Amino acid sequence: MRFVERWQDRVPFEKMISNSYSLDQVNEALGGMKALTEIKPVIEFA
Repeated sequence: MRFVERWQDRVPFEKMISNSYSLDQVNEALGGMKALTEIKPVIEFA
């Protein structure tokens, strides 16, 4: 997290996120990574 905080003004981190998933969709996100259809999914805990 410190890395992101330090470089957030120079690196477009939001462009690296492929999709957002709720916690109950974690298996779908992991399956997408395994199938190479997801690169950097985000799991939201809220």
